[in-house]
Amino acid sequence: MSLAAFSILTSCSVKKNRAATRNYHAFVTRYNMLYNGMTRYHEAVDEMIATFVDNDSTVMLPHPADAKAGVNSTRFDYSIEKAQKAIALHSITSRPKGKSGHSRDPEYRKWMSRKEYNPTLSEAWLLLGNCYFMKGRFDEAFQVFTATKSRFAHDSKTVETSRIMQARCRADMGWILEAGMILDRVDDKLLYNKKLKYLYYSTRSIIEAESGDNEKAAGSAMIGAEFAPDGVLASRLKQRAKMLLEKNLDVDTALLAVNCIDLPKSETNYPNDTVSTEPPIMHVVDKMPFTFDRAAVHEVVFSFDSDSINVNKLIYEIADFNFSTFDVEDFDINRFGEKLSVGKFDNYEHAESYIKMFVRSNIQPVNKVRLTAISADDLEAMTSNAISVDDYLSARSKAWSTSENK
Repeated sequence: MSLAAFSILTSCSVKKNRAATRNYHAFVTRYNMLYNGMTRYHEAVDEMIATFVDNDSTVMLPHPADAKAGVNSTRFDYSIEKAQKAIALHSITSRPKGKSGHSRDPEYRKWMSRKEYNPTLSEAWLLLGNCYFMKGRFDEAFQVFTATKSRFAHDSKTVETSRIMQARCRADMGWILEAGMILDRVDDKLLYNKKLKYLYYSTRSIIEAESGDNEKAAGSAMIGAEFAPDGVLASRLKQRAKMLLEKNLDVDTALLAVNCIDLPKSETNYPNDTVSTEPPIMHVVDKMPFTFDRAAVHEVVFSFDSDSINVNKLIYEIADFNFSTFDVEDFDINRFGEKLSVGKFDNYEHAESYIKMFVRSNIQPVNKVRLTAISADDLEAMTSNAISVDDYLSARSKAWSTSENK
């Protein structure tokens, strides 16, 4: 090897962050690693779409991958290998040599705070996440897109792409609440091309349908069809919209039929044949007022016997669960007596969704812990007046039952 060639190779080590180094590794990443990986990836996706047979008894999903069409496929393994090699061999994380007199420049400080300096490597990370998604490994894909968003926080396009795919993974896993919260954080002004708009609206269609709003889901599917990368995927979204509207019509027709049934009149007599439109706002348990308001801010209370559980370990488990599960929320953990509380949640349904996710996680002490959703105001009143959770729940159950009967 000549001295000149040796000098070029050594100057392009990933341990040295120079303009020449960044350009060299960006070029090699794209054309030596990613080109073949991308080509095989698109071939595998096209084959999946062409060979997939939909279940006619269910509403068509935007993409065969959403139905785990590639769950047993090895077609994406080659692209995964290429993406992993690109990340392992061409990542530049060392900071470049600083320039004196620039420390107060905001743009310079952003540049120096980057976690990745190879400008092409974001494509490798996105390819890796997309491959896992196409294989139906939604949880692994979610983790990759989470890491991608963090690693390339300086690149708004990569961040928004990763965020949409995070929401798509959670939606396909059935975690609709979190999927919706993630997608709501997407800046639609940064949907810079048709592909991203297609991903955004097709993902929104899944979330809206799973939330029970078939009409909105159909509208999102039709918008997504306008930006679909090919005629086949556009046709799928149009067919999905049609099926959602037909399903919505069936539900409306069924409700109409139910409403047309003559129900027996109540024998209860009200003064002047009217029912009070002002239900009591406050309820009393041992002379303590509560609101039992489902729409109020809620907390999740963890009740347990401190003799049978390691409280510090439980706190760690809760914190670890929150950090690993929620990308867009940061919940507070507080301790009071032999209880912990996690919050704040937007409303009762939000808190109940958290409880279900925590229980499904199968964290070791979960069978020794009781989880209860209580509004923040009621929790403060309950604890300050030493009212037990059982007494509170008993009163709340009666209050809600009375309200529903009215």
